[in-house]
Amino acid sequence: MFRDLQSKSPNCVRTTVRVDLKHAATLAREMDEKAQRKPTDEAVPKTLNLTAVVFHESRCGSTLVANTLIGMNPKRHRVYSESPPPIAALKACGENYERCSIDQGAQMLQDVLYLMARSKDPNEERVFFKIQSIGSRHIEVFRHAFPETPWLFVYREPVQVMMSHLANGYKTANCLRQSNHPPKITKDIAKRQGYRRTSQLSPEMFCAAHLASITESAWHNLQQSPVGIALNYENLPDALYETILPRCLGVE
Repeated sequence: MFRDLQSKSPNCVRTTVRVDLKHAATLAREMDEKAQRKPTDEAVPKTLNLTAVVFHESRCGSTLVANTLIGMNPKRHRVYSESPPPIAALKACGENYERCSIDQGAQMLQDVLYLMARSKDPNEERVFFKIQSIGSRHIEVFRHAFPETPWLFVYREPVQVMMSHLANGYKTANCLRQSNHPPKITKDIAKRQGYRRTSQLSPEMFCAAHLASITESAWHNLQQSPVGIALNYENLPDALYETILPRCLGVE
């Protein structure tokens, strides 16, 4: 996971700087374009091919997918596993675009992924991103930013996912993190089931509503996207290297 990389990188904390994202992305693109026009023998940054993005339901084998993507070709593949910048960009405009438009959110995501996809390593060719599970509620922003880039949604039998979330009790369950401040989509799901307030839900029921908000969003986007791929936990890992990678992503 990306947090493991951060824990092994103490200088990241000591060398933090603040820059304007749009300005930095613009300068990076200008620099890269100039380098392409006037190639030199020096190693200059290039932009890796954004091959695919992995969304998921959580506790469903998505880390196995990320590890497979890096393990199949460690020198040529870069994989970001739940790093903070992409999810921050995906969520920036809010659940219902109350803070900014989908166009602005898409531009922000394009800038973030562009900067993260740059490399001076001559061996690197492809970049993949595995997004946090909550990011599945914002697939629309990703599709708006990268309409032709393939994306996966990894899912699993919901009861098994809930058992994994609740295995160590309610306090540490990820699916209950928003129980005190539930988003509108979770409230709407509760109302469809006859509950006026989410406070009427038991922890297990709220967890189910949370997972429903993720899977319903993914299902809605899968219906509208020709490059979206649903991947069942039960078919891992065979489906990755037998079908998805060679046929859908063009990866040998």
